[in-house]
Amino acid sequence: MSELAKRTIFGLLYVGLMLAAVILPQPYVFLAVFSFLAFMGMWEYQALVDVNTKYPLRRIFDALIAVLMLCAIHELRLEVVPTILPIYIGYVFVSSMYGERSAQPSELAKRLMGHLYITLPLSIAAFCHAGVSIFGSLLEGGISTTQGILLVALIGIWCNDTGAFIFGSQFGKRRLFPSLSPKKSWEGFWGGMLLSMLSTYLLSLYAFPQVNLFGGKPVVILAVGAIISIFATWGDLFESMLKRQAGVKDSGAVIPGHGGVLDRIDSILFVLPAVYYFLSVVL
Repeated sequence: MSELAKRTIFGLLYVGLMLAAVILPQPYVFLAVFSFLAFMGMWEYQALVDVNTKYPLRRIFDALIAVLMLCAIHELRLEVVPTILPIYIGYVFVSSMYGERSAQPSELAKRLMGHLYITLPLSIAAFCHAGVSIFGSLLEGGISTTQGILLVALIGIWCNDTGAFIFGSQFGKRRLFPSLSPKKSWEGFWGGMLLSMLSTYLLSLYAFPQVNLFGGKPVVILAVGAIISIFATWGDLFESMLKRQAGVKDSGAVIPGHGGVLDRIDSILFVLPAVYYFLSVVL
């Protein structure tokens, strides 16, 4: 099988699983897909920043904590979170003292940073899928406001990537951030933003008219599309920074033709907190 065919097949499979996780009413599909993303994301992150690589049990435990937090939030067991967090943070502080002395301060920061980088954004996805919102009401039956926002964000990210690739390959001349991603161009960035804003606008007004996403305000809708594009780009560049620091091309090899899980969700990790915070302010 050629690399292009492999990339296409597994890319479509990834998109299908993500759409099924968000759209299907059964929560188990979402929990299965996003728990896998949380576990593998934390697993790959720890390898990139060289933390817990000599302590596999710690590495597994830190990844499982991400899964546990996501599942607790999705099932609205919010009372569990204040119990888990102090115990886990205490565990991280104490266990870090038993590592290599020269790496102790940085190891502690890296482990906590992993949860800010991966667990927090994926927990926002769990909030949205469960229908928890501070800016919208739920639709009785069908898709909720927050599920619709999650779906629009995902599709906006994919459209941004598509637009950036098309415009960048055809018109790209000025490098966007050559020290981290030599192939990215300003022309690709603006093309991605255009497609992201267009997809967000069309989906918000025509795909989910009964849900009234983003308050039905065109200015807010277009702003969300722009935010998706900007933070998707930053998310990709941030992961590129981690990979360059680690001296690797991909974060892993779990998805044939695409690399690791972080290579697929790097944009999501930046976009979801940004969109959620923006909407909590304006709506």
